[in-house]
Amino acid sequence: MMKLLLLVLVLGLAHADEMSGVWFTAAIAADNVDTIQEGGPLRLYMRELQCQAECQQLKVTFEVQGDNHYKAVRQTEKFITFYNENVDSAGRKTKMIYVLGKEDLDAAEIKRLEHYATSEQIPIENIEYVHRTDTCAR
Repeated sequence: MMKLLLLVLVLGLAHADEMSGVWFTAAIAADNVDTIQEGGPLRLYMRELQCQAECQQLKVTFEVQGDNHYKAVRQTEKFITFYNENVDSAGRKTKMIYVLGKEDLDAAEIKRLEHYATSEQIPIENIEYVHRTDTCAR
């Protein structure tokens, strides 16, 4: 069953003025890779972020299955990395990483993502560079 998830994150102000606007899902990684493959219940595509409360909060709303615990783990002016732990209705736990970007990942960002995935016990081969499969208009 899908449920609407409203995620309000409190972000640092290092790049607050650059948060609102067009963003896209650059990459997704998960220890249970079937959940993020095309058609998987946890594959999502981001389109836009909007700051609220003078960019003290970032409001993100989307539909996703299961119970989720998101946190922003890295933020730059061009990329935001989120970590999530999802537990589905059968009790299956999935560790996930979402990278949102204003542009495609460069070699340095890919290396950071691979290092972070490894630190969370998510195999590097489970990283999906979804900007390549996102067919919706940006």
